[in-house]
Order: sequence, then C-alpha cells, then structure tokens
Amino acid sequence: MLRDFLKVVELADECVAHNGDGYDVKWIRTRCAYHGLYCPDKINSYDTLKKARKQFRLNSNKLDYIAKFFGVGEKMDTGGFTLWVDVMKNKPIALKTMVEYCKKDVEVLEKVFKKIYNYSEVNTHTGVAFGDYKWTCPKCGSQQIRGNGTFTLKSGNTKQRMRCKSCNAGWNVSNSVYRNFLEWQYDKRKNNNN
Repeated sequence: MLRDFLKVVELADECVAHNGDGYDVKWIRTRCAYHGLYCPDKINSYDTLKKARKQFRLNSNKLDYIAKFFGVGEKMDTGGFTLWVDVMKNKPIALKTMVEYCKKDVEVLEKVFKKIYNYSEVNTHTGVAFGDYKWTCPKCGSQQIRGNGTFTLKSGNTKQRMRCKSCNAGWNVSNSVYRNFLEWQYDKRKNNNN
C-alpha cells in the first residue's frame, strides 16, 4: 500500500490534507523508514489546517468545524474509538464503516479546500504547474488577467499587482514578469490584427 501511495505522491504537484504536515506525512515517513522504503524528503502539501490557522479566525480549526462553519458538509460520526478497536479485530462491519468514514472525510476535505483556496496563499503556481507562463493566475492558471496597479516596497523596488478575470484572485509579480505579460499581450493583439 505504501509503495502505491508513494508513486502517486511523487507524481503530484501538491497533496491536500488536513493536518497532513503534522500527522499524515510524519506517519507515512515513519512507516517507510520501518519498511526500508524510499520517501521524499519534502512532500509539497496544501495543509488546510495550517491555512485555516493562518488566514482565518475560527473558533476551532478542526475539519468538521470548518466544514460546518462554511456550510459545505460535515464529517461522519463513527461512534468513537470503538470503531478503531473493531477494525483492528478485523470485524467486517467495522472495516466497511471505516471505508465509508474515509471516503466521506476526503469529500469533506475537498469541499473545505475549495472553499478556502481563494482566501489563502498558494503553495504551487497552477499556471506554471500546467506548463504556462509565470504571469498566469497562480490559483486557476488562467491567462485572462489584467494589471491592477503598482506598489513600492520599503527597499524602493516596485512590484506589479495582478487580478484574474476568471477567479478574481489577486497576486503580485516582478517587473520583469509583468513585462513578459505586456509583450505577450502585444504579440497577441498584433497576431489578431493580421
């Protein structure tokens, strides 16, 4: 199971998990070390727990609370630790319930991820991950973007603000990346006029 999982992880640009950095990744690395399997030093992840703590002020950062708060669902109630004990005893009903619980957990995680994604920093630039330009939208990868002004850093350097017309995300780019965007726009207009 670990070998199959690691194949997927190595192909992924980013893995989504709730408390994945604090729990899942460490657990997986521990099991790999125990079995003498290779595990990447760094697993690029979007940890919804970390994002919730950093970007929001919620009463709780548990996945179930976040899902209920944003109205995107809730985790399945398992009845507590007894289910884990029954799974370890190989009880078929407990195994079936655990599989249902895990599937529901992934569905809830996906909904929470989609809800908070546009309100948090990205770890992986979607446009670049799909082979596109650095000036494309880092959230959705769209080329439908526009400049949104300039701001000056305390160092005296400037950066360009960008806005996505597709998902409304905002981000900053260097002046050289912005020039690449302007050149691309110019070439596109020129080709459309010919």
